[in-house]
Amino acid sequence: MASTPQSLTGIDLAEAAELAAQLRVDSVRSSTSAGSGHPTSSMSAADLLAVLIGRHLRYDWDNPRSDANDHLIFSKGHASPLLYSICKAVGVVSDEELMTGYRRFGSRLEGHPTPVLPWVDVATGSLGQGLPDGVGVALAGKYLDRLPYRVWVLCGDSEMAEGSIWEAIDKASYYQLPNLIAIVDVNRLGQRGPTELQWDLAADRLAADDIHARVIDLYSVKPIDTETLVAAAAVTNGRLIVAEDHHPEGGLCSAVTDALLEAGPQKLWVTHLAVREMPGSGTGDELLAAAGIDAQHIDSAARDLLNAT
Repeated sequence: MASTPQSLTGIDLAEAAELAAQLRVDSVRSSTSAGSGHPTSSMSAADLLAVLIGRHLRYDWDNPRSDANDHLIFSKGHASPLLYSICKAVGVVSDEELMTGYRRFGSRLEGHPTPVLPWVDVATGSLGQGLPDGVGVALAGKYLDRLPYRVWVLCGDSEMAEGSIWEAIDKASYYQLPNLIAIVDVNRLGQRGPTELQWDLAADRLAADDIHARVIDLYSVKPIDTETLVAAAAVTNGRLIVAEDHHPEGGLCSAVTDALLEAGPQKLWVTHLAVREMPGSGTGDELLAAAGIDAQHIDSAARDLLNAT
């Protein structure tokens, strides 16, 4: 049985950071339990969704069919562990169901989201389909229902190479849909390697279709606790190790070093441990070791830093 649903709207950024961490953990736990799934696609968008559901999404989880609800569509439906972890966080899916139901035959927590789950509007997973669906829902909201709900669509950067995505963007521009917000999780990597556009998926590409976009580094929820970082750097004589369980670009290391440098001139030695290769299969300990972010690698990096001059 699911726990009592709760509203997360209005949490502060520190709570959002804690929520993002829990979403990552539950994404890994559920997919590991099932022996399949896409945990990394879920982890890369955890910060985005933690801030969205905790601070902006207007949604009554007790009444998913309410006309006043915003709509949340996972165009990158393969990130279903993240969606189901959100459902657990708000109390409509239990931890037991998440751990024993995900990707199991007959379960409502299918490998890609479907409306068998009442908090899912449309089935997604076929790349390039979720944003066109979102355009349709936004059109209905503006011209038919005439209701103020917003439509939030989480897209992956691999699917941005699909023609259907750009057709949807064209129609959103033509019909002037201010109630549609597309969030593109640009993590640069697809299932078999780098995406077609990689980091060049820029705001000016959207601006050509009169779509106003902002590029935000949201791998880590800010503000960073600069005071604590400065104090720690003083104790370690400026020697820092930043270890993170995802790709290095735009992650915690840049946020940490930027915060320290903004605090004033200082001498730093920084070792950055992150996932730099496409992960394979294995246990949690095996994957951490393969990525070079397990305890043994951190210990070795710390010893090397002692000799930094």
